[in-house]
Amino acid sequence: SMSAPAYEGEVRLGVPHDIVGPYLPPILKRFDQAWPRVRVSLDCTTTPQLLERLQQGRIDLTLTTEQKCRAGGEILLEDDLVWTGAANGTAHNRDPLPLSIGNTDCEFRPCILKVLRDSGRDWRPVCEVSNMEALFASIDADLSVGAFLRGTIPHYLREVTDARLPKMPKFLINMYLPVARQGEIAVE
Repeated sequence: SMSAPAYEGEVRLGVPHDIVGPYLPPILKRFDQAWPRVRVSLDCTTTPQLLERLQQGRIDLTLTTEQKCRAGGEILLEDDLVWTGAANGTAHNRDPLPLSIGNTDCEFRPCILKVLRDSGRDWRPVCEVSNMEALFASIDADLSVGAFLRGTIPHYLREVTDARLPKMPKFLINMYLPVARQGEIAVE
């Protein structure tokens, strides 16, 4: 630690809503131990908005959830997008399928709607927001099902396996720095 630079300042980190709770606490803890004088400011929203904010210089680096990694990005993790429902829930058996899904900026939304359309499964919206608490509450109440990365499913919900629910693709958690103006702390 005597040879490491004594960084001070702030790093603005963008993170999609769905991966903040499951993945960020240990990362933030390690970063704080290594760089206690650096303030981490979190900006939590959807992947498209985070990439735009990165390009505009409003954040210093961002994590994303995407099906592919764009030029300049680094793949951190690959995970399956899976159907999720209440423990012992029955919402997945209803027709049309009651669905809680992110708003129009949600990176998962087009993929979910495509697999449902391609499989011929009718669905109806129950909750359409990019607020994880609202989505989880509607699913926990067994009003609907949703789709999340397997590693982000809260302990009180369950992965739903049902032959009538179409298989969904894998997604990546990627990390991006801005193309220009990379801050020393963000690079670290």
